[in-house]
Amino acid sequence: MKEMSNPSYKKILSFMDEITFSNENFREKVLQTFENLFGYCQSIFWLCDDNNDLFEPITLNIDKYVIDDYLNNFYQLDLLVPKYTMQKASKQTVIKNLDLLPPELYEKSVYYNDFMLKYGFYYDVGVFLHDKNSIKGVLNFVRSKKEKPFSTSDIMCLEVISRFLSQKTSEFSHPFVSASKENLINPLKNKILASSQDLRQPDLTGKEAEILQLVLKG
Repeated sequence: MKEMSNPSYKKILSFMDEITFSNENFREKVLQTFENLFGYCQSIFWLCDDNNDLFEPITLNIDKYVIDDYLNNFYQLDLLVPKYTMQKASKQTVIKNLDLLPPELYEKSVYYNDFMLKYGFYYDVGVFLHDKNSIKGVLNFVRSKKEKPFSTSDIMCLEVISRFLSQKTSEFSHPFVSASKENLINPLKNKILASSQDLRQPDLTGKEAEILQLVLKG
C-alpha cells in the first residue's frame, strides 16, 4: 500500500471513532459520517445475500424512485453488483466503475445513457464488505461528471475503512452476536504487540498508531 498523508489517517481515525460503538441506525450513521468527513454526498449502503444479490438499500441524498428504477430496469446491467464482479471483488475491496469499463465504452453503454446520465451520475465506486468467503454488504459512492473523480487518496482510505466496516457489518448482519468493549480491545492489543512493524505517523498518538496498525492488518 502506498503511503498515505497524515490528514488521511486522521480522517480514518475520526471515522472509526464515530462508528465503533454506533449500533442504532448503523448504516445511516456510516453514510452520514462519510459525507461529513470525506464529502461523499450521494451514497448507498446495501446488504448482500448468500447469492450475492443486493437488497435493503439505505441511501443518502438519492431519492427512492431512483433506486426503484435501478432495481426494476438496470440492476442486471450494473457491473459493480457482486454477482457480476465476484472474481475481481474477491481480490479488491474497492472497485471503480471505470476500472471495469474504459470511459469510451462506458459512455456508449445502455447502463450509462439510460440510467446514470439520466440521474446525473458518472463516477461510481463500490466498496465490498467481506465476511470470510462471502460479501455481506456493499457501499456505492456516486458523483457527477462535473465533480472530481475519486482520487488515489480516496481509494486508499476506503481500502482501510472497508476492513473495519466488514467486521462491523458482519456483526450487524448477525444481531445476536455481540462483544463487549473489553473483549474487543484485548485481542487487538495482542495482535499489535505481536507485530514488529511500526506504523506510527507524525502527530499521531500511540493509541492512534496502534489502531491503524490493527486495521491495516485486517
